[in-house]
Amino acid sequence: MPAAIDDLRQSLSGTFNLARNGGTIRVRDDCTLMLINYNIVHMQLVDAVKAQHPNVDIYFENYAGSSSGYVVFFVLKSKRALLSSSEFFQFVGLALILTFFYGIILNPVPFDVT
Repeated sequence: MPAAIDDLRQSLSGTFNLARNGGTIRVRDDCTLMLINYNIVHMQLVDAVKAQHPNVDIYFENYAGSSSGYVVFFVLKSKRALLSSSEFFQFVGLALILTFFYGIILNPVPFDVT
């Protein structure tokens, strides 16, 4: 388990006081934690987590497998370089396609065949 997700797990255990209030935190993958079987999540606790960890997105989802009826996802935002992101390559590909479309199809170069 990466150190960042382990630190977040320990912080959430303390913030939500899982030893006293119940609930479980499960690691879904390298960047996602799930809070399950926690009866009432107060918004003050959610705000405290956001203040402590600004790089975490928090989502609430219905989940029948939880005794509370929902699950809270804590997702670490990835810190990746712009040049290695898929959005960057999609933008570059779109720019190349539009340039080709404009330059070749809409504005053909007339050939002088005299």
